[in-house]
Amino acid sequence: MPPSDPTPYKPVACSFYDVLEAAAFRKHPVILVLEDRSVESVLLDVYAKGTEEFLSAREIASGKPFTLRLDAVRRIIDPTTNTTYAPDHC
Repeated sequence: MPPSDPTPYKPVACSFYDVLEAAAFRKHPVILVLEDRSVESVLLDVYAKGTEEFLSAREIASGKPFTLRLDAVRRIIDPTTNTTYAPDHC
């Protein structure tokens, strides 16, 4: 179950959602840059629940699964190409 966040959800642009979906489909390691940390992860799924969008992932270092609202992601980095994608909110 996704963690609850009292702040209103701010949708991300479709193009960023597409990047996340592709990473989840390929199970390609990425670096998720959040407000307070960066997490090297493998994305498992990207989905909507109600009016909010989430990702589920597994942290590479610990192997622990976690879930985030998409508006918590500040950017995503592909470590193999060093390409950075920003969310551009709708």
